[in-house]
Amino acid sequence: MSSIPQRPRTDGEGTSPIAVRYEDIAEDGRMIADALATGVNDTMWRVALRGSPLETHAFPKGLLAILTRFVVEAGDGPFDVEGGFEAEASYSLAHGVDPNGDVNRLYLNGWVDTFAPIGRTNLAPPKDVGTRALVGRAFAEHVFTRPFGPVEERKVLRFDIPGLPEIPPTRHDATPPASFLRLPEGANVIDGELVIDPTPIVFGLRHTDSNQHVNSLAYPRQFEDACLRRFAELGRDTRVLARNLDVAYRKPSFAGQTMRIALSVFEVGGRLGAFGGFYEASEVDRVGPLAAKPHVYVKLTF
Repeated sequence: MSSIPQRPRTDGEGTSPIAVRYEDIAEDGRMIADALATGVNDTMWRVALRGSPLETHAFPKGLLAILTRFVVEAGDGPFDVEGGFEAEASYSLAHGVDPNGDVNRLYLNGWVDTFAPIGRTNLAPPKDVGTRALVGRAFAEHVFTRPFGPVEERKVLRFDIPGLPEIPPTRHDATPPASFLRLPEGANVIDGELVIDPTPIVFGLRHTDSNQHVNSLAYPRQFEDACLRRFAELGRDTRVLARNLDVAYRKPSFAGQTMRIALSVFEVGGRLGAFGGFYEASEVDRVGPLAAKPHVYVKLTF
């Protein structure tokens, strides 16, 4: 169930090894889906963008690219955590338009493919050991803003950066976040409505990063845990691992906030999945998930 957009023209690219931790590889040798973000950080940000006008002029002046969507397609493996992982990254600058055709956003979009040789950690090697295989693919959509500037200057509609076009020629049509709360095509419904997970999500400092809010990867990890709790309630197998991940970020969360996850379970192609979001606990408890608006939308298939 692919939702990674097609790659348009490339404004920069790079390849680099990436560091993989033991907790990034499940016991069956598959990489945890959200761990594929490592290639976005290590290869797109630190290699492909190195020396670009964004790194040398935009970012130092407070013009930042904030993650608004993260998509992952994870492969099968198995992989050895010490086997040697490499990511190939490219990025593209783009613009979005409103219904009138006027520019309403500038984007930094990245595509990262991660590879590694087939292998196993602490177990007998498989017959195809050493064969280079795709670990997974990731897409990261970012919107340019000045998050720490005056309110009237935060929205960025033009570049005034040496070496960059005022408006990037590539057009990017972002996926509306509300579409995440719809049943995928061909899926069979299991939960007929959004179900509020009984376990509240309490964010502390360990969930945050230096952008002064909850880190983007805290959400898919907590959502996958909520899916497993729901599968157990439904009498379904919980020895499953998310393979496709799509997250849209509408509004940040902060340390000290209590959130609720509301989700709906479905089945597609013989695989379990779920869609839903993270809601402010006080709001969703008062009006329900249909009336409340999530901070973050998530869709997973296992």
